[in-house]
Amino acid sequence: RSKWQADTILQEQILTPEQRSKLMKVYPHGLHGVDAKGRPVLVYKLGATNLQALRADFGESLLKRIHIQLYEFIMRVALPACSLVLGTHVSQVTTIIDLDGMGLWDMPKL
Repeated sequence: RSKWQADTILQEQILTPEQRSKLMKVYPHGLHGVDAKGRPVLVYKLGATNLQALRADFGESLLKRIHIQLYEFIMRVALPACSLVLGTHVSQVTTIIDLDGMGLWDMPKL
């Protein structure tokens, strides 16, 4: 946690608005409401991901920090909010990995 400053990462602006917009174009992902049981829904659209642009524009270290920030947000904000709304402890996330646009031959690229 200390290596990636996970305890303070929610206070950081890791990406500029322009970078965030570009990230969402080349790697569409994010939280999209809740499922029928009230759990947050996290969607990764891997079939629409441009791996070459993602690697070139963001790099591995920055992508790790982006994911750490996302999961810290889920743990500290989304899950407690869902728990509050439901009146019971919510500790799980529903993750959807959308492979639309991806074929079996694309799998080694991941």
